[in-house]
Amino acid sequence: MKFKITFFFCFFCFIIFGIDVKAYKSDNELIKQYMSGGFYYEAAKLYEKWAILFEKENMIKEATLTYAAGAKAYEKGYSIEESKINYSKAIKLADKMENDEKVLTLKNKWLANLGFIECYFSQNPVQANKYFDMVEYFFKTNELKEEYSTILYGKGIVNKLNNNYEKAIYYMNEASRIMKNVNKTEYYKILNELIDLFTLTKDKKGYASELAKIEEEILFSKDKNIITKYYFTKAKLSGSPEEKMKLFEICLQNIAETNDFSFKLKILISYAETFLYIKPNFARETLSTAYDLAKALKDERSLFTVSNMIGITYFNENKYSNAINFFKEALSAKKEGTFEKETLLININLGISYYNVNQNLDSVMILKETISKMEEMRNSVSVTDEKMKKYFGSIEDAYRYLILALIDNNNIKEAFNIYEQTRSRFFLKNLTLNSSLQNVNATEEEIAKFVEINNKIKTIQQKIDIGTSDIMEMIFFENQLQTYRSEFKDFIAGIEKKYPQFKELRNPKILKYEDIVKILKEDEAFLSFFLSKSNYVFICKKNLKAPLIFKLDSNIDSFGESLNNALYLSHKINSKQYVAAMDSLLKEGKNLYAMNESKNVQKMRGISMEKNIQNQTPDDLMEIVKNLYGYFSEKLITGEIYGELVNIKKIYYCPDGNLWAMPVEALIVKDYYDGSYYYLGDRFEISYIQSGSTLNVLKNKKQIDKEYAYDLIGFGAPTYPFTLKPDDTGIKKVFRKEPLSDKDLSLIIESVTEDIRKDYDGRNYKDYFDKKGLTWLELPYSKNEIIIASGIYSKNAKLFLGSQVSEEKVKFISQSGMLKQAKIVLFSVHGYVDKENPQMSALVLTQTDKVAAQDLDKYKIVDDGYLTSDEIINLKLDDQFVILSACETGKGKVEGGEGVSGLTQSFFIAGAKSVLVTLWSIGDNSTQQFMKIFLTKLKEGIPRHLALSETKKEFRSVFKDLSAPFFWAPFIIYGSID
Repeated sequence: MKFKITFFFCFFCFIIFGIDVKAYKSDNELIKQYMSGGFYYEAAKLYEKWAILFEKENMIKEATLTYAAGAKAYEKGYSIEESKINYSKAIKLADKMENDEKVLTLKNKWLANLGFIECYFSQNPVQANKYFDMVEYFFKTNELKEEYSTILYGKGIVNKLNNNYEKAIYYMNEASRIMKNVNKTEYYKILNELIDLFTLTKDKKGYASELAKIEEEILFSKDKNIITKYYFTKAKLSGSPEEKMKLFEICLQNIAETNDFSFKLKILISYAETFLYIKPNFARETLSTAYDLAKALKDERSLFTVSNMIGITYFNENKYSNAINFFKEALSAKKEGTFEKETLLININLGISYYNVNQNLDSVMILKETISKMEEMRNSVSVTDEKMKKYFGSIEDAYRYLILALIDNNNIKEAFNIYEQTRSRFFLKNLTLNSSLQNVNATEEEIAKFVEINNKIKTIQQKIDIGTSDIMEMIFFENQLQTYRSEFKDFIAGIEKKYPQFKELRNPKILKYEDIVKILKEDEAFLSFFLSKSNYVFICKKNLKAPLIFKLDSNIDSFGESLNNALYLSHKINSKQYVAAMDSLLKEGKNLYAMNESKNVQKMRGISMEKNIQNQTPDDLMEIVKNLYGYFSEKLITGEIYGELVNIKKIYYCPDGNLWAMPVEALIVKDYYDGSYYYLGDRFEISYIQSGSTLNVLKNKKQIDKEYAYDLIGFGAPTYPFTLKPDDTGIKKVFRKEPLSDKDLSLIIESVTEDIRKDYDGRNYKDYFDKKGLTWLELPYSKNEIIIASGIYSKNAKLFLGSQVSEEKVKFISQSGMLKQAKIVLFSVHGYVDKENPQMSALVLTQTDKVAAQDLDKYKIVDDGYLTSDEIINLKLDDQFVILSACETGKGKVEGGEGVSGLTQSFFIAGAKSVLVTLWSIGDNSTQQFMKIFLTKLKEGIPRHLALSETKKEFRSVFKDLSAPFFWAPFIIYGSID
């Protein structure tokens, strides 16, 4: 939707001026012919010719109107840059006639048209919005309803381009309300946009009734053109390829009777898009027609889009040479500074295509240029911007194929450095941001201000992510988010000015290979796994001039997922059968389980894939475990890799893909010198780490010899609302317990000062968690675990049990400084993993389920009982070892190069030096036994990683009935090795 500008086929009186009237009349006739025939570019050239002549003769009004007419003709002919230039000239001349109300109105329309050009052609919503802001007040105050409605429509388009769909709907609704009684044709166009927007929102059902009303109104309009546009929108929104095809065909039939070639082109492109991935040949046929039409119309944007789409069809068929030709044509069709995000994606696909036709030098050149632009974007992004974090995760292939090309060119060190550059960047920034404030000795007030602004941003971001059907509320949230981000930016700028060294500290150095080997000890190795089209492992060791690289089997990633599932279900296997099988493997080698034989590979895959994972029999599981152990015994740590680890005692394990969730210490591998087999964790101390740069930050924390007030602070056996007990028939069932008593409620806030219990927006998300339908059973052995810990650490432990394990209490202990006075912090509680919203993952503390609101108010209980990832970040820790003997605390969403986001990362950001977590849910009885051994070893002074290794070995030996990996394998440690 843009403003219509009348083309000026008029005769001015040229008595005074030196204008050739005959030539002007002749050109005017030509302009009419060109415009009616669709030759807009030729018409525009003639307009521009006469506008220049008028301007020379100082015929300002005539020149102004003619420049504007030429601008519109250029626009219709898709010569966008020329159109923008001519509009700008018309606007500049119009300023000389500021007292002419008609010209002033036209000037504002031209500015608005520039806004629509920025929207539709340049894809620049920021600049478009500036134009709309410039003219909105003029149209509103002058009661130019159609024009004002059009500006609101434009603002709706701006927000649609920014993916702010709820805000876009608000503007479109306002635009349609005003336009309805002014211009029915334009009104129906707005309704078509609304249909599109309703289906893009999170809450599609919430808009169902509005959508139905709009559909009915459009169909009753009997306007064939509007109905065609409605079918077009409906086709785009349909989830059925068959329905899409029929609707698009109806559109093409209807449009064939008109000269609206631009709309026909739009239909062809969308029609082809339907089949882009499922029927590439059919899509290409349609795109060929679209390509010819786009060329005839000189539509640069469509040429860009169509060429790219044809390239994608070839790309997805692995016809990379053809893909390259069309990607290059797409790039040649764009003008400088336009379609930047799309261009980035095309260059990524182009670089990948070059790699796949063995043009590695071209691949490296294109991908390096692309990554350079990506890094500029990344460096300008705030650590609080979750949307951009996801965007960078989605374009990670640019880095991965560059790494592959560099490896193929034998540029191993550069490949490693690029890989290190991709890993955990947002996590690393967050990790150093918190510590940097302390390292520059920022005041308590400054740190509190930082926490306050950060909390505001996270709270608003959570509300936006969770969603709301209230459009005005969503607009309010997004405006607040921008305000808080601006406040955060100003705060950081102020800190940088006051503390010059802060800027350097908060922007952590991304290590190169030479830096990483400097932080490694002689007996340490850094293993960075890279899983892509080809799989590799980089090995870094002290005194090596370059990283070593070894190619891994192509099935490592997929079999890694299968092994994780099998180990999780291994508790179903008869313990004696399991022990016998593992003993055989350890003593006799993998020849019993020859995964290299294709029949066994297929057998393992068949069992895994054909049966629901929960319905696999113990024999099925035993077969899978045996086969996979046989496979990994020689495929993960190959003979070549083993040779490089002979003098190594400690491994920093930097996983990728499904290896993030695989307990690598539980793998059985081969000793290539004596032929024996052993658990990897029995031979090496292993620590999980997100990247070499992260390791550097953790290793270089201030080393202060300090006396801890407590050896351990422990939290366990929180009060949960459900319990497991026998019913009248003796069968164990879940029962809801009575709501918390007054005694329990008083324990929740016992000793917690009122300043810690101040309520604020975003502190309590009870409604969010209630909607999840979560059921938390009491942990009977958790209390024993804490009591055992108390016995091990005797008088030098501080323990909290039952209702004392409240969110308020943990926050108070942190704020008072008590938490960082402990050497070890132990949580024996449930863990909750939210993969959709990782910031909502939480430690589950005492729950106030079914407690009356007035009772909560009486005791001033303000928290929801979920210590979320975002709240954990604000805990005051100082190099503590944090133990999370809770369910699945090591799990989370794997976000590209960022690794697993969730509780672990949050504790590091809060100040922990290492964190013990679990990869899956475990019975609290076996956890109690495991932690008793582990804590005893820590008390004896055994370093934590070695203590964990020895604990697993002893646990398997002592508890034969719990020897399946399910019970001991999921305990892993992230962080720096002592």
